[in-house]
Amino acid sequence: MAIEIAKELFEIVDKLERMKLYRFADQLRGPGLSMLNNISEGSGSGYKKTFFRYLDIARSSTFENANITIVLQRRGIIKKEKEE
Repeated sequence: MAIEIAKELFEIVDKLERMKLYRFADQLRGPGLSMLNNISEGSGSGYKKTFFRYLDIARSSTFENANITIVLQRRGIIKKEKEE
């Protein structure tokens, strides 16, 4: 599921870069990658406590992604529903 979410986030990043909104693109790209990378890195750990720590970091990145997309929606840069 995180890979699919990241794919959609990067589609938004591509749109932002075409609009020359590089700061927004960078702000969205970072936590998008962090979310995926922390889930991946944590799942490679042999310890549950370490895995849960990485999942907590991924969760924080997910909230950051949500906040950025809300700002983009309120500014009219992206729509709430994905366009097909």
